[in-house]
Amino acid sequence: MGPRAALLGFGLALLTLAPGGCVLSRREVMLVLSTDASCTIFDRVQIRISRGAETVPTFDQTFLRSDCNAVGIAPPPPIPLSEMTEFRLGIVDSRRTDDHVRIEVTARTSEGLVFSTAAETSFVDGKVYAVPVALSLACAGASLACPAEYVCRPRPGTGEAACGSIYREPGTLGTFPAAQAAHITVDE
Repeated sequence: MGPRAALLGFGLALLTLAPGGCVLSRREVMLVLSTDASCTIFDRVQIRISRGAETVPTFDQTFLRSDCNAVGIAPPPPIPLSEMTEFRLGIVDSRRTDDHVRIEVTARTSEGLVFSTAAETSFVDGKVYAVPVALSLACAGASLACPAEYVCRPRPGTGEAACGSIYREPGTLGTFPAAQAAHITVDE
């Protein structure tokens, strides 16, 4: 057996040790959570993350805002979310399927739900992109009746309550119904 055959045999042996022989590209979305509401409106945030049509979330946790004091029941763990600071949470696609990821965010007090919003998007090979979600004061008191697959979100540039699409193409803000605003698609 010559040196070339030995090297070829060694290379083939290494390939059998590596899973698939290659490194898979990263697939991640970054939840960028913000608020303009004070602690008197809500002091806790519940984040639920689920995949595709699954009914049981893969992540379901309630957190206390960093700018609020806990009132009522035992406080949940804090996160660095305040009126002045946004909170970022990376969501990595470890399954590598074409399922959408659904992010539901609920503003709460110790007594319960104040209001909620959601975003649904897809993962893209080799990309990490932002999914901005705002717990807006405009939506806390809004009496909007949004159609199916739309949620209350602040309209970009105005901060007014509007019905925005739950689904967002990767790297965009999604769409708003024509009755409320022109089609809005903004790259992040």
